[in-house]
Amino acid sequence: MDPLSAFTLVSGIGNAVGGFFGQQQQTAAENQRRADLYMQQQRQYQYNAYEANARYFLDKVRYQEQVRNNVTALQDVRQGQQRRLNEAIQGMRLRDQERNIKVRQAVGSVAARGQTGASAARNAAMIRAAGGRDKAIETQNLQGLKNTMAVEDRQAMRKFDAANRAAFTNVMFRPSFGPAPVAPRMQQGPGYGSLLMGLGGAAVDTMSTMNANAPANAGGFVGWLRGN
Repeated sequence: MDPLSAFTLVSGIGNAVGGFFGQQQQTAAENQRRADLYMQQQRQYQYNAYEANARYFLDKVRYQEQVRNNVTALQDVRQGQQRRLNEAIQGMRLRDQERNIKVRQAVGSVAARGQTGASAARNAAMIRAAGGRDKAIETQNLQGLKNTMAVEDRQAMRKFDAANRAAFTNVMFRPSFGPAPVAPRMQQGPGYGSLLMGLGGAAVDTMSTMNANAPANAGGFVGWLRGN
C-alpha cells in the first residue's frame, strides 16, 4: 500500500470513529441538558406547590381565627343587649313596687283625712289610675326597647354573616399549580451501523486512492480491482 493510500485509510478510519463518538458525546450532552432542565423545572414546581400550600394553610388559620373573633363580637352584642333588658326589667319592677307603696300610702292618707263614701272611693280610684298609667307607659317603653334590640340583633347578625363570607373568600379555593413538567424526550445517538458505514466509506476511499496511484500494469489487489 502506497503512503497516500495508507494516509487515506487512517484518515478515513479516524474521521469515521471520531465522528461516531463525537455525535454520541453531543447526544449525551444534549440529553443531559434536557434532564437537568427537567429536574430544575420539577424542583421549581414542587417549591411553588409547597409555598402555595403553606400560604393556604396560613389563610385557613387566619380564617378560623377571624370566625372566632366574629362569634365573640356577636356574643358581646347580645350580652350587652341582655344586660340592657335585664336592667330595664329590674328598674321597672322596682318602680312598680314604689308605685304600689305610694298608692297604698295615698289611699291611707285619704282615709286618714276622714274622707268616706263616694268621695273617698273616687280619690282612691284616681290615685290607682295614675299609678296604672305610669305602669302602662313603662310597659310600652319596655316593649319599644325589645323591638329596638330585635332590630339591632338582626343588624349584628347581618354583619356577622358578611364578615364570615368575606373571610371565607380567602380559603374558598384550594391552590392550583397547573400541569406538572413533562419528562423530556431524549435524543437517540448514532448506532453502530453508522460507524460501520463510515469505516466502509473509508475503505472505499482507500481503494480508490490505491487504484488511482498504482501503475497501469499493477498486479495484486489493485490488479484484481482493475481486472488485470
